[in-house]
Amino acid sequence: MKVTLTYCNNEAKVSKNGKPYTSCSIKTVQHGDSFINGFGNATTKLWAAGDVVDVDIYDEEYNGKVYKKFKAMEKADVLEERVVELERKVQAMSDFLKKQTQGVVAQKPASPKTPHVVPSKPAPAATLQDVDVPDDLPWEVGEPTLDDLEF
Repeated sequence: MKVTLTYCNNEAKVSKNGKPYTSCSIKTVQHGDSFINGFGNATTKLWAAGDVVDVDIYDEEYNGKVYKKFKAMEKADVLEERVVELERKVQAMSDFLKKQTQGVVAQKPASPKTPHVVPSKPAPAATLQDVDVPDDLPWEVGEPTLDDLEF
């Protein structure tokens, strides 16, 4: 659950077995002035009042008293929640599309109407012999050669 922090304190401690750990205490807008305790880590060390963070908050009984605890969401937990949410949305879209297309029958699209054009017989290709050539050209009618060109 996403909560807005009003207080956050990370404190280095040592367990009864002599093993060091970090304790983290938080207060949230959603839970008022109640302390919520959990283990600190590199992520919780970056938290400050005003931050919106993703945590799992639960109740734990200790010596007959119930305490609020939290567990910072691991990246894998956050990704899993996102995947579950995406799967839910995809399923909802699939259900919507099935409902909308219920009773719709697919039909073969009609071919576009194009006018039937009969190609005419192509005209014969012209040759240089068929072209009227003026008499004042520097070469005779026929195919020019490289020698005919001036450079």
